[in-house]
Amino acid sequence: EKLIYSPFVMLLYKMIMLPLFRLYFRIELRGVENIPSRSSIIAPTHQSMLDGFLIEALLPYSILKNTFFVAYEAVFGTKLLRPISDNGQTLLIDADRNLIRSMKRCALVLKDKKNLVIFPEGARTRDRKLLKFSPFFAMLSTTYNAPIVPVVIDGSFEALRAGKLFPRPVKIKITFLEPIYPKNESFEQITKRTLEAIEKELAK
Repeated sequence: EKLIYSPFVMLLYKMIMLPLFRLYFRIELRGVENIPSRSSIIAPTHQSMLDGFLIEALLPYSILKNTFFVAYEAVFGTKLLRPISDNGQTLLIDADRNLIRSMKRCALVLKDKKNLVIFPEGARTRDRKLLKFSPFFAMLSTTYNAPIVPVVIDGSFEALRAGKLFPRPVKIKITFLEPIYPKNESFEQITKRTLEAIEKELAK
């Protein structure tokens, strides 16, 4: 397989979504400068279907054009959303059914020295509480020595919780935390450090 780059499409998405999101959700953004200049794994919390689009809109274009998004095939492989994933630097995976194939697809991004956005929870929260973190992202981090940038998305649950179709105009805060570098640690330890960083930010 080869990565399919769509820099113009990514720029178009950003130009359309960013002003809409800033106006409608009164976005508060912090910590983008924490994203390393090297290939990284961006690991946001997952509160709603808005989250991936929020990250896409808010990343600086210099970073966005070199960034791929991981999404579950069961959701973004549907007829409705497939056109978006096919043209939006999105990797469709099913880590539960085929972990090795999913790892190989994501590895293409890190081998090419690009960035990967992956949600550690793997699914949207149904009650605003953090779900259990899957170690998938940490496996990639330790295998390819890629730093992890935890991201806290706060407010998208109230804007568009699971089961709702139209978003409410609720303020959304997005905070990029300091990167976590793998230091010959197990993926369990990396997973724990990422979770603790996010929990600490949420507790503020």
